[in-house]
Amino acid sequence: MIQQSRANPKRWPTRWLLALAALSFNILMSCATGPNETPLGQFISVPGATIIDNADCAACHDEQATSLVSTRHGKKNDPRTPAGTDLCQSCHGPGSVHAKNREDGKEGLNDIIRFSKGTSFPAAQLSQQCLSCHEKMTKQRFHTTGHAAQDVTCANCHSVHSPKGEPQLKLASEVETCAQCHKDIRAQIERPSHHPIREGKISCSNCHDPHGSGYDKNLRKSNVNDTCYQCHQEKRGPMLHEHPPVFENCANCHTPHGSNNSRLLVSDPPKLCQMCHVGSGHFAGVYDKATTLEGGGSPFRLSAVGARSVDRGCIDCHTRIHGSNHPSGRFFNR
Repeated sequence: MIQQSRANPKRWPTRWLLALAALSFNILMSCATGPNETPLGQFISVPGATIIDNADCAACHDEQATSLVSTRHGKKNDPRTPAGTDLCQSCHGPGSVHAKNREDGKEGLNDIIRFSKGTSFPAAQLSQQCLSCHEKMTKQRFHTTGHAAQDVTCANCHSVHSPKGEPQLKLASEVETCAQCHKDIRAQIERPSHHPIREGKISCSNCHDPHGSGYDKNLRKSNVNDTCYQCHQEKRGPMLHEHPPVFENCANCHTPHGSNNSRLLVSDPPKLCQMCHVGSGHFAGVYDKATTLEGGGSPFRLSAVGARSVDRGCIDCHTRIHGSNHPSGRFFNR
C-alpha cells in the first residue's frame, strides 16, 4: 500500500512577507505614542499658529538672530537653510501664538517649538524637525538607535545658533561632545595605553556612526574586526595558521578605548593567554624559580634559564600571535 505524503502547509510567498514586514515597520514609526506627538515625517505644529515677520523674532531674540548669521544655517543664498526659507520659524514653527503670548505676558512652553531642556515636545519629533532637512541622517536610522531610545535629540549634541565645533557641535570637539554622556569611555581614553583619541589623530566617529548604522554599538562596519581592519590591515587574514580568538573578535584580547596594560590588552601576559590555554605542558605553569631562572627541565627550554624569565610573556616565543603564513607556524613562533 502506497502511503500518501502529507501535503505541505500553504505558505505565503517571501515577497508578501517582506512587504508585510515593511508596512508594519512604517506604521509603527509613523504612529504617535503620546498626546503631544505627531507622526514622524511631519513637522510639529502649534494649533492656531501662523507665520509672522522674522523681524518680530529678532526684536526679542537679537542674540540668537545675530549668532545664526555666521553659521551654515544662516546662509540666505542657500534655499536649503533656515535663512533661505522661513528663518527661525523653519525649525521653531509658526510664531504668532508665541509672539501674542509674550505681548500678553503669559508665555507658555507649548506656544513655540523649543529644543532646550524642559521642552514638552517628544524627543523623537524634535529630532525629526532636523531630519526633515538632513535626509542623509534619516531613512529611519536615527530613530532606531540607542540614542533615540534614550530620548537624545539632535539638539543635545548640535547647536544651530552658536556652535563651538564642527559639524555644528555644541562643544569644541567630538570627543568632548560624546563624553557628556559616555563618561566611562572618557575615563578609559585617559589610561596609559590608548588609541590616539585624546591626541586628536582619530575620533569617535572613525569607528562609530552616532546617527545610526544598523550594526551593534553603531559601528561603521558590520563587526568589530572589520572596524579594526580599517587601520590594522596587516592583521587581516586569511592566514595559513589562524588563531581562533583573533579572527573571532579583536575585543577578546584588546579593549578599544584604553587599558592599563600595554597594547590595549584586557589583561597583562601571561594571564591573558592563560585565560584560554589551561592545558598540559608549560601553558599554565606557575612562574616560580624552577620554571624561570632554572629552566625546570622542560623540553621547551633552550638553556638553563627559562625563556619566560624575559618579559614574563608568551609572545617572547609566540610572536606571530595574530596568525602565521609560515608552513611550520602552527604554534605562531618566530
